[in-house]
Amino acid sequence: MNERWGRAAVGLGVALAAACGGYGSSGDGSSSPPGPVPPPPTSPPTAPPPPPVTDGGGDADASPIVFGARIVNVSARALVPSAGTLPFTIGIDGAGTKKVIWRAIGQELPVGAPMANPALAIHPAGGGADLTNDQWQSDPSAADVADAGFAPLADNDSALERSFGVDTYAAQLYAVDGTPGVALVELYDVDGPSTTSRVTAASATGHVGNGEDTLIGGFIVANGNVRVLVRVLGPSLGIAGGMADPTLSLLSGGTTLATNDNWKSSDAQAIADTKLQPTNDAEAAVLTTLVPGKYTVTVGGAGGTTGIARVELYDVGPPP
Repeated sequence: MNERWGRAAVGLGVALAAACGGYGSSGDGSSSPPGPVPPPPTSPPTAPPPPPVTDGGGDADASPIVFGARIVNVSARALVPSAGTLPFTIGIDGAGTKKVIWRAIGQELPVGAPMANPALAIHPAGGGADLTNDQWQSDPSAADVADAGFAPLADNDSALERSFGVDTYAAQLYAVDGTPGVALVELYDVDGPSTTSRVTAASATGHVGNGEDTLIGGFIVANGNVRVLVRVLGPSLGIAGGMADPTLSLLSGGTTLATNDNWKSSDAQAIADTKLQPTNDAEAAVLTTLVPGKYTVTVGGAGGTTGIARVELYDVGPPP
């Protein structure tokens, strides 16, 4: 892996809290924009917090890299349990700031039990104010979100646009009233075709069960080919209920591009060379170069087993 290009990717795999507490919404039935968004449920962390992102722009006397080909969207979908959260983390690397749109979607998902009122809480690991949103039209950036073409279809869904600096950002999607439901958290890079910063990593932690109770990741590659590493972790999370033997499938539309159960079974040396190999042999990983397009990662358990898993995506630099 090119050190100057991709040094920030190493160590960006983030284990986030699986929420266990609950809280109530205002319950007033009002359809007007809400007041301050209540905090998400909290719980002790299930693993150490993420390290801060290291600027991958190179030495101080070097010009920033201009990124054309890059990941321009990352997302995760899961069934969020009662009074729980869907933890989702992204890493931004490079120089300067990146304009992004965050969304939390429930009602427009084509599932049987969508979340009725998803909210977002976003925490920058390097410090700074947290961001929260319920009902997307209540945010000051609502017009910008709509102008960019990312307005949610449901008023109760969440969205905001901001310019973020180089850092790791830990988000939690949660139901305002604490009820369970399937929800989607996503981030869009809305900078132009060339930029000095990029999304280098993303991860989501959730339960992998059957039917709609599963963990699905998604991402979009644009402006050229990108080399990515996808991992699914279970045993190394070190948590109760962690999936013992996770599997992954990488798809483009209805076409399966790659599958993996135990990471050493395919491209083991190339994966190890990225310094991002899983620490447990039973965990899954795929290293590949992708052309521009939309991609999906589905998480499963060997032999139909269930449990908590984390799906991760890394941009590991230009194709060889």
